[in-house]
Amino acid sequence: MNRSHTQYTPEVSRHTDREAGFSLVELMVAMTISLFLLAGVVQIFLGSKQSYRVNDGVSRLQENARFAFDRIAQDLDASGYMGCNDSADVDRNNDLLLTNALTNAVATGYNFANPLDGTDNTGPNGSDTLNIRRAVTSSAVPLAASMPEASSPITLDNTQPNYASLEQWQVMAISDCSRTSIFMITNDPTTSGGVIQHDPGVVAPAGAINEGQSNLATDLGGVSVNDLKNTYGSLSASQATAIRVATNSYSIQPSDSGTGFSLALNGTELVEGVQDLQVLYGIDADGTPGVERYVSANDAALAAAGMNQVAAVTLTLTLNAVSGVQIDGTPLTKTVSQTFRLRNR
Repeated sequence: MNRSHTQYTPEVSRHTDREAGFSLVELMVAMTISLFLLAGVVQIFLGSKQSYRVNDGVSRLQENARFAFDRIAQDLDASGYMGCNDSADVDRNNDLLLTNALTNAVATGYNFANPLDGTDNTGPNGSDTLNIRRAVTSSAVPLAASMPEASSPITLDNTQPNYASLEQWQVMAISDCSRTSIFMITNDPTTSGGVIQHDPGVVAPAGAINEGQSNLATDLGGVSVNDLKNTYGSLSASQATAIRVATNSYSIQPSDSGTGFSLALNGTELVEGVQDLQVLYGIDADGTPGVERYVSANDAALAAAGMNQVAAVTLTLTLNAVSGVQIDGTPLTKTVSQTFRLRNR
């Protein structure tokens, strides 16, 4: 019996030489999704960048505030210190233990009878100023010989390292822990072999430090020449020392960068981005340790009590981020306050 067989032959596609691709609709969908993803990435990047700028601005604010307060605190801690004495010390007759031999002590900022003072609302943005008077403890140089009398030249130990920093026309204090006298150096210490002159009528010339300053008298009457030796009478271990004194003034001034304001020390930019300084003085006028009230520089209570009754100072600084960082359209600023007790009061 014959059987017929039908052979199946698959049909070969005519399109085997072509590759399948995306249609226009698929491309448009893919591009739309990619744009959404890219927009998200850009948004995350911009957010991260803004967060970084804000964090960097905050860090800079905090660092500037810390540095400013630390620098001012160094002066406040030593305000009124005149080498073993301070500007408020008196003897049994209620006479100050401080003698100022300078001619222009008040006008030139060397009124060391006051440890500090300032002005209220006289600077940019209604800011205050603060002037702090102190002996520079790192500049002390011991005497190498006793003074025969208070009008004699002062002989210092010129082998002591601090001696090298002495200059003609600098204002100094000489103290024997009994009394202190303020005077100006009238000769050149670098060529004098340790001898320091304090002649009256010799005026610091134009362009010199302390220009126009002079000594009122050559007699440094505030120092007792009998106390210039130590307990054992040794001249090489004298208790008396000469020490440089200074008035450091803090204020707000336009920044050297031409933008914004800065905290300045003696007219030189110290901390950029400080736009306001406010100062309050804590008065201790009742004889009991502790501050009764805080007042501004022009307050009548402060004028009545006197600067030697100031026991503490509160400083308030307003700072910005310098770089122009903003949060919700408002420039980033920070106001910080700190209170310092005056150790020498």
